[in-house]
This record gives sequence, C-alpha cells and structure tokens, in this order.
Amino acid sequence: MIRVSGYPSMPVRLWRRRPWSSNPLMRPSDRWEVMLWMVVVVVVLAAIPVAGAVGSAAYVDAGDRIKAENIGKVRALAMVLASPTRTAAVSPRGVGTERFSAPVTWSHSGRSGTAVVETDASVAAGDTVPMWVSGDGLPTGAPQSPSAAVAAGTGAGLVLLCEISAGVLGFALVVSWLLARQHRAGWTREWERIGARWDERPSSWW
Repeated sequence: MIRVSGYPSMPVRLWRRRPWSSNPLMRPSDRWEVMLWMVVVVVVLAAIPVAGAVGSAAYVDAGDRIKAENIGKVRALAMVLASPTRTAAVSPRGVGTERFSAPVTWSHSGRSGTAVVETDASVAAGDTVPMWVSGDGLPTGAPQSPSAAVAAGTGAGLVLLCEISAGVLGFALVVSWLLARQHRAGWTREWERIGARWDERPSSWW
C-alpha cells in the first residue's frame, strides 16, 4: 500500500513559490506574480508608519482647533418660552431619531437674547434649562471633548492606510487576473496543438 504524505504547510508552500526558486516548473509569469505580492506586502507595511504620522498630525490639528473653539464657552441658564416641538433628525448612519427644541430667553454677563435650543420633551414654558454661551455672548454648542481629537487622528490614519492598501491590493488583483487569463489562454493553445497532433497519428497505431 502506498502512503501519501500530508499536504505541505503554508510556510513550506510559500517558500517553494519564492521567485528565485530553481524549480523548472515555475513559469516566468509565476515568478513575477510572487514578486508582485511581495511588493504589496512591503508597501502596506511601509504605509503603517506613514499613516501613523498623518494621524498624529491630524490629532494635533484637531486638538488645537477644539481648544480654540472651547475657549470662552460658559454655561448659562435660560428660561423656556414655549412648549418644545418635535423635530426629525437623521444620524450620519442614516438612522432617524426624534429630537425636541424650544425657544428660550437667556441673560449672561450683561447680555441677553433669545434662541432655539435642543431640550427634553418634558420641559414646559417657564422651566429653566442650561445652555452654552460663547466668549462674545452668543449661544453656542457644548464644548467638545478632547476624545474628539483622538477620533479625528485615528480616523485620518486609518483612512490613509485603507486607501493605500486598497490601491495596491486592487492593482495586484487585476494583474493576477490578467496573468491567470493569459495562463488559461496558453493552456487552451497547448491543448489545441496536442489535439491536432493526435488527429494526425498514423492509422497503423490502431
């Protein structure tokens, strides 16, 4: 009984496909394809520190911007003038949510005015709600958390890394597909030659 050894492991198979292998069965296109995938791995690995540097720069920029925007923002109290109304809002992911807003009047540091701010559905006219006022005494949004800078930096780095990876991977897949198509065409031509030679065999073969 003949025993067949197990299928070679992945590292062994990869080593056998090295471009400089002396295996005569490897076609030149096979060697070029392996070299192409090696270049893809190198480019993706090299893109990691580049994406990290871009993410760090985006984090610093976002942090400076958030600090500048948060300067002077103070918390004030405003009085609700009318019952809140429901407004529909769509999140960045396309999910609809319900929000409520109401007109309020506020006074802070000698300045007063009216504005429409987001409130809870349970507030009523005459209630007091908190709001944020900028350094120039105008209504503004709540201060942003420093974690927003982290998210901005991480997002910028990941986007760049994904773009580079997708670009080189897409290019490699297209080249691999073209090489596979060329291989299939070559096999078809070889089988056509073999078939023609087989049809020309001498009748004495029978």
